[in-house]
Amino acid sequence: MDRKESLASAIQVALSALGWTPAQAAAALGVPEERLAEALAGDIHWISEWNLEDWLTRLQAEAGLKTEAEAVEAVQQGLRLPCTPGRFRTPDVFLAAVCRRPRHLRFVPESERTPELCFAACRRNGATLEWGPERLCTPGLCLLAVRSHGTALRHVPPESRTEALCREAVRADRKEILHTSLEMVDRTRRSGRRAGTLSPSWHGAHGGRPPSRAGSQRGRRLLMA
Repeated sequence: MDRKESLASAIQVALSALGWTPAQAAAALGVPEERLAEALAGDIHWISEWNLEDWLTRLQAEAGLKTEAEAVEAVQQGLRLPCTPGRFRTPDVFLAAVCRRPRHLRFVPESERTPELCFAACRRNGATLEWGPERLCTPGLCLLAVRSHGTALRHVPPESRTEALCREAVRADRKEILHTSLEMVDRTRRSGRRAGTLSPSWHGAHGGRPPSRAGSQRGRRLLMA
């Protein structure tokens, strides 16, 4: 029996433990019932080993987790948030999941993405700012994200990309920003000139001329100064 066959057999055992029909399992797993039925019948050539493992993990979690505290502990030990039973997807479980795997913020319903969750995720991996609701992208959160991961600058709302924030991004991740920030530098310079938020040295570096690629490079060097 190969690995995929073993997983299919274990899925059958998990279904028996839950007392679920294939229809109930398919609804819980979010897969077409006929495909699950095929897998249970041994026709597994069409599905990847990873998917079978994912199904098994989710079914075992359904069978094994009885309380929210158990769900929190399981997530802290490595249970993926998508594999956590829906009845246990609570604020405490979301926080445990994000602290363990910051990028799992994307699996939290947007309406449940609180400031606490977003700060916890961005503190560990600033790139998770990508999944922070715009209403929560405060200067404080953006600064925390950029200091953690310079490329988080690309997820900062354009109107919030200040000269100071760009400097922090370069300090945090200079090599990556050099490949991604030319457009941002131009945009920051243009919006800053309109708002009057850029320093005189920035304006002087361009002499009031429209942005150019050469100007972008000078602006980039200014950021790195």
